[in-house]
Amino acid sequence: MQQRIGQALFHVQKHIDPGYEAADAAWCDTEHIPFLLTYPGFLSARRYVLESDGRQHLVVYQLDGPEALKSDAFLSARTRTPRPKRRKCSITNRSSWGPISTTPPPAM
Repeated sequence: MQQRIGQALFHVQKHIDPGYEAADAAWCDTEHIPFLLTYPGFLSARRYVLESDGRQHLVVYQLDGPEALKSDAFLSARTRTPRPKRRKCSITNRSSWGPISTTPPPAM
């Protein structure tokens, strides 16, 4: 089954304090991302780590459309999932794109 392609993206960029990378990754992968994917309009998520230092993280969410970020469910979840005490990070950027369109890659 082919994954549905969304019409908007939401991304969160963060800097993880040294020594907290594993705790943040575990929280993000097992609690936070699965929790957000239960909301209407959230289709998928992927977490990236900058290899040069391992502390710069980017999470990209694919959304049905920009309205997913305005839903009552998402707005009421601003309390988010509880963060472990052993997790320290700062959000460095948060933004959304949409509506977007996808185009096929150029022929080579």
